[in-house]
Amino acid sequence: MTKKIQTAASDYLNKNVTSLIESNPGKAHSVLKKMGAKEGDLLDDGSFSLLSHKEENLSLKDYTDRIAQHFAKISQEYDALNLNSLPDDVKNALNEFSETFGSKPVLNELEVFQKLSSAKKTKSGVPGDLPRSLLKEFAPELAKPLMKIYNRIIDSGEWPRKWLIEHGLPLQKKTNPGNEDDLRIISLTSFSSEIMEKFVVEWLLKYVGPKFDWHQYGGQKGTGVAHYLIEFINFILYNQDLSVPQATLAVFVDFSKAFNRMDHNIIIKLLYELGVPGWLMRIVVGFLSNRSLILTYKGEQSDYLPLPGGGPQGTILGLFLFLILISGEWGQKAFYSGHKRLGLRE
Repeated sequence: MTKKIQTAASDYLNKNVTSLIESNPGKAHSVLKKMGAKEGDLLDDGSFSLLSHKEENLSLKDYTDRIAQHFAKISQEYDALNLNSLPDDVKNALNEFSETFGSKPVLNELEVFQKLSSAKKTKSGVPGDLPRSLLKEFAPELAKPLMKIYNRIIDSGEWPRKWLIEHGLPLQKKTNPGNEDDLRIISLTSFSSEIMEKFVVEWLLKYVGPKFDWHQYGGQKGTGVAHYLIEFINFILYNQDLSVPQATLAVFVDFSKAFNRMDHNIIIKLLYELGVPGWLMRIVVGFLSNRSLILTYKGEQSDYLPLPGGGPQGTILGLFLFLILISGEWGQKAFYSGHKRLGLRE
């Protein structure tokens, strides 16, 4: 029996780790992490339990609703996007939406097909989505109906209601999380929405990209945390190599629930200040309006909850809007003032 167990363990290791090291190192690391995990380790697999909920002996449904309500409540600290309350110059730019038809792009089937076929094939999705393998296999057939939907969004600024539902997955931020503050939420949205978001980000980059803080490496093609680390280390070494070495001090600031504290009204004002045209601002307005959250935890789902503020962490456009909100002196002041106004900790 012992020999059989050893053989089975060896076969499992070869199949799930050794062969993956070359073909898929990331997955091999994930498997190894799970194999060597002990109770309380961070696995990001949704298997955690909150200590405060254990003490209250909550049902799984109550447990799920409590987490969803915690994050929705943060977003509800902000006023919903109200076009009438925006400054007159911003409202005028938005009202010129219908008069700028010539400047708006019109997507064709080929552009949509190229986006579909180049999308990464992942297993994650939301209810109602086709499997990614089918979406890519039938990209030529899907390109035309999606093209019509996307062009309708461009013309009207309105997104399909289902695309505005954030399917939240709670993940623990620390070992043995005590309460909801020790969690974060990754939001999944429709695959069709992801493709449209890619187009919107490309259009926004034409206006916002040149004005981005050049120290901002996140969420942009061809850059990542490795580039930031290189710059950071180079800055330290440069100051140490001066004829009169200079001390280097680093201050790390981590805003509490940053994605949940995105003020939609401020985002639209910033887009206007950055020169984004009315037709494109309208598309972003549609993306941010009437959003809602449904959270899934251990197979249980919460009730639908409104999200008048915040941004979907884990989505393409949600990340880009967050970068706009914090990038540069203008963005950092606006974002910090929102936290300070609510008396929130950093």
